[in-house]
Amino acid sequence: METRSPTWQGVVVLLCRLAVGGVFLAAGVLKVGDHNGMVSAVDAYKVIPSSLVDAVAWMLPLLEIAVGVMLLIGLATRVAAWAVTAMLVAFLIGIIQAKIRGLQIDCGCFAPGQAPKEGGIPWWDIVRDFALLAASLLVALGPRSPLAVDNLIETGDQIEEEETYGEQEA
Repeated sequence: METRSPTWQGVVVLLCRLAVGGVFLAAGVLKVGDHNGMVSAVDAYKVIPSSLVDAVAWMLPLLEIAVGVMLLIGLATRVAAWAVTAMLVAFLIGIIQAKIRGLQIDCGCFAPGQAPKEGGIPWWDIVRDFALLAASLLVALGPRSPLAVDNLIETGDQIEEEETYGEQEA
């Protein structure tokens, strides 16, 4: 099997994969030890039924850690990127509606239980999440990136791509 150098697109996807994975891992780790703060942060949005707040407060940091690690090591990369994309869409809906409603809350994005900032959720949090959304979509839809566990796992699709690539070379 011939080894090819990564394309510039693959390197861009790698950088996006590492950035998004790092952000999600950090966010999850910072939240996982503060369940009460997470309950307060989730409940502050007033969009989830109170019967589900505790479950979401437990699940969200663990899910962020899982997808963060998956993206960082490049394992099931597209699945992790689509999961992150779905989470970011939900987060954006949550923080935009909170901003529109004028809720004086902290987003709870990295450190739950912080005192709300004057004016509520800053626009920067919304811009940051849109940038992360763009990066996660690039990872989900873009070419394979180098330095990924996925590249070590041969699938039928990979073998077919390599055979087609080899035929084009000949």
